[in-house]
Amino acid sequence: QRVVGQSGAHDHGTYVVEVSDGFVVAGSITSEGVQQRGLVKFKLDGAIDWMKTYPAPGHGSLRGIDITEDGGVVGTGYVGSHESGYLFICDDGDGSLLRTDADGNLQWETTLPAPHGMRVQQVAGGFAIGANVWVENGGSEHQQVCLILTDDTGGVQHQQTYGGADNDQVFDSAVTSDGGYI
Repeated sequence: QRVVGQSGAHDHGTYVVEVSDGFVVAGSITSEGVQQRGLVKFKLDGAIDWMKTYPAPGHGSLRGIDITEDGGVVGTGYVGSHESGYLFICDDGDGSLLRTDADGNLQWETTLPAPHGMRVQQVAGGFAIGANVWVENGGSEHQQVCLILTDDTGGVQHQQTYGGADNDQVFDSAVTSDGGYI
């Protein structure tokens, strides 16, 4: 058992991926009083290999990660929120997509056309992100599921929303074996 974070802080883990020599955990780590996007790499014996935060204005968190073909990490979540703590869905932030090398060193980051990315997976030529967005219909706002496809540097190539007149939300997504999305 390993405890990471500060007592009384809003540090949390939201997603874990197994790698050949341990585990990578995504979530948030408080740094200088601000909840930041964070990654922690654990060795197989539970010792911390590395721990990184990725500062941005406001509070932020990583919600989903994938290990890329070269052993790096791609992560999605949010930045710029006025609220701290575990946010089931961040409504006041900007969706975030970042890419690191295998040691957690930031290679690039970008914002997404959604307030909160939930899951990300590497696909041919880029990344597929499941997110939630607000849409207006008949004078009222509600949430819909959003599929965002990017190139390999995070540039949005396609965006499509799905849902009806009520709130529709995604909390997990995946690429299917035939190249579709679920």
